[in-house]
Amino acid sequence: MPKQSQRKVMLTQDTSPKLKGMMTLALGVASISFAAPLFKLSQPVHPLIAAATRLSFATCLWGFITLYQVHRSKKEAQYQPISWSDQLYLGALCGLCYAIHFGAWVWSLGLTSVIASATLVTTTPIMLGLIAWFSGKDKPSLRLLSGGLVASLGIITFILEPQAQYNTKWIGDLLALLGALAMVPYLLLTRKHQARLKIAPFSMVATFVGASLLWLISFFTVATTEFSLPKDMQLYALLGTALIPQLIGHSALTISLRYFTPTEVGIATLLEPIGASYIAWLLLGEQVTLNSAYATVITLLGVLLALKGSAK
Repeated sequence: MPKQSQRKVMLTQDTSPKLKGMMTLALGVASISFAAPLFKLSQPVHPLIAAATRLSFATCLWGFITLYQVHRSKKEAQYQPISWSDQLYLGALCGLCYAIHFGAWVWSLGLTSVIASATLVTTTPIMLGLIAWFSGKDKPSLRLLSGGLVASLGIITFILEPQAQYNTKWIGDLLALLGALAMVPYLLLTRKHQARLKIAPFSMVATFVGASLLWLISFFTVATTEFSLPKDMQLYALLGTALIPQLIGHSALTISLRYFTPTEVGIATLLEPIGASYIAWLLLGEQVTLNSAYATVITLLGVLLALKGSAK
């Protein structure tokens, strides 16, 4: 084979995984950006009930996909059987993370703005970066640290946006941070056991456990006057949160861990507040100010710097 042709083949083989990883990660971030605006559309349904409904829808969707895979495994001799012990164990642990993450975060959306809530819930990479730094695993490179710092400046610019209309902003901010903290063990677990996971059955178990815990908490904590199931547009909005951010978004982020470290995936999700703010502008009429535009550019530059050349 001529040397020029060999170079082209080597370049294609080297570029393809990187491109696939970037596209998968971009799809995941774009999809999860729909979550906050759609949850806003589901109000005034109680946040715990809204979060439980989303995970219940997601459980049904993943259940159908899992049944299809099981059916296919009986027909195709080369198809690997599902190791249910792994999926049940890991799915149950991640389901607990889901319950805390969605319960706290959806609650925060009623106490602060979409941009503040979506911003603070994406501070997971800062927490992951600190863990990576102290543990020595996936230790952030200088490029990654620099990109994270630049992206964080953009996030801070978002947070400084005046939000005087929310008297309970600090409570909403704390709940959003709790939601971010809950995703730390989720990302670490899925990264560590990536080879053992089958996306559909694992996600079905995780969403089922998360939904069950949230329904249980709702039954015991939500007042009778507030305990009402979603209907009409609220129901469609919550179905949308299961289809787009949950089914597409979280699956893409989980798959992207094959190409990026948890810290890198976490930094990429810093783009979620940007997407959420512009979607909220289109769906809810929340204004995108000049301050938000500046923050968008700064955050985007930081994420691109952090992820440039980092895919495996």
